[in-house]
Amino acid sequence: MTPKERLVTVREGEARDVVFAKMHENALRKRWLLMTASTCSA
Repeated sequence: MTPKERLVTVREGEARDVVFAKMHENALRKRWLLMTASTCSA
């Protein structure tokens, strides 16, 4: 499991370019989506 300090998050409705910029900054290659209703989707 990923430690809390390594998690990268964005708010729902965030602009696509902001999301991809954060992914690039953190060298992320995959996206996981955690819904606010505690359901998880990839």
